[in-house]
Amino acid sequence: MQVLAEHLNQPVLFDLSNCKLLTDKSTLYFTRLKSIRILNLDNCPLLTDEGLDQISELYASLEVLSIANNKNVTDDGLMPIASSCKLLTTLNINLCINITHEILTTVARNCRGLQTLHVSGIQISDHGLERISHFLSNKNFTSLDVSFCYGITDHGLIAVAEKCSQLTYFNGCGLHRVTDVGAQTICRHWWKLKYLNLEDMFLMKDSAFWFDRMLDGRQAADENMLKSLTSLNLSDCIHITDHAIEGIALRCKHLEQLRLKGCDGITDKALSFLTEPPLNFGTNEKVYPATDKLKLVDLSYCKQLTPSAIVTFLSNCPILENLNISGIVGVTDDVILHVCQTCPALQHIALQRCVALTDATLCHLAEFLWVEYLDISYCNRVTDDGIDVFTVACSGIQTLIMKRLLKISTKAIKSLARNCKGLRRLDVSECVQYNDVRGDFDQLINMWPHLKISF
Repeated sequence: MQVLAEHLNQPVLFDLSNCKLLTDKSTLYFTRLKSIRILNLDNCPLLTDEGLDQISELYASLEVLSIANNKNVTDDGLMPIASSCKLLTTLNINLCINITHEILTTVARNCRGLQTLHVSGIQISDHGLERISHFLSNKNFTSLDVSFCYGITDHGLIAVAEKCSQLTYFNGCGLHRVTDVGAQTICRHWWKLKYLNLEDMFLMKDSAFWFDRMLDGRQAADENMLKSLTSLNLSDCIHITDHAIEGIALRCKHLEQLRLKGCDGITDKALSFLTEPPLNFGTNEKVYPATDKLKLVDLSYCKQLTPSAIVTFLSNCPILENLNISGIVGVTDDVILHVCQTCPALQHIALQRCVALTDATLCHLAEFLWVEYLDISYCNRVTDDGIDVFTVACSGIQTLIMKRLLKISTKAIKSLARNCKGLRRLDVSECVQYNDVRGDFDQLINMWPHLKISF
């Protein structure tokens, strides 16, 4: 750190994330770097309140501070930030579990230009979130992450929704106490919302995505609800049914990412709503399909979906790049062939536990696509021959996950070593015994030290 501090010429951005050996002593040298506006100290486990206090001279000009996943930082460490960072626009303290809403209230009160606040896993209650939102600027504040803040209920979300109407990003993953009441409130109030993560809100029901004129009589709210949304995550929302997807299809005309993993209540009818939406709210105006701009789709482990409906749905996704249909019963080699032919831009594919797939699937992928990520874990009919064909044609593969492929041997490992020069991650857990292929793994590691192998 001393060498860096002496030779850096007025850096504006200083990124030290994942520096596991960075200590409080190292931060003493930061004080020489008066020009820093953006400071990233994510995942520096040895950093404590003392280290943050030692760089307090930088706070007057600091605009972005990220100290996520530093469990030794407490409210005392954030106090100098709250009092000195008048220009602060972004604060990320995700997973800093010893920080409470008390200091965050002080930060919000003093940093009136705050635009982004990410506090995943922090000790925040409804009362705390309400106090914080009281000081947030309705004009400037646009991004909030309160995922896994288990003390938050509908009351907390309603308070922040009514105070901060300009949000474009919201992550509420894992808020188990929030129902469709809270979810509907944020959908009605945040007209500019582009990213919405409601994963694992298992109390939420379909009404969250339908406008209720008995609760809100504003016509503008009805017209703009979810209008700007580009990314929606409803994974593991077990009470969501086709009716919710119908509401989404009517409103979300710019969706690029749709995650429905584990939504057991949706059927083939939900996919038909997305590809052929009904008339718009009882008028004769036809709504454009919600699939035209989709680049990422996750339908994994949706038990009621059939392969034929998925094929029809994907044929309406011409620019799809990322697909996850893991765990869908009945997915065969022919289904994958249709997917390859209708979605030529696919690069990221997850087919985990599609047990009917054989080497033919890998041949189809090799013939029609350029694949950079592939997960075929637990597809036990895949053999060395399929891997060999795939690696020759898709030599640009960067991540290959093939857990528990019992018919894989050293031949497949040698094919990877010979053909896939850009491989970054390889997972062969439960596939082969390490002792049997130790030399092949050593060859891979020696050729590409950056390769991460799990076995």
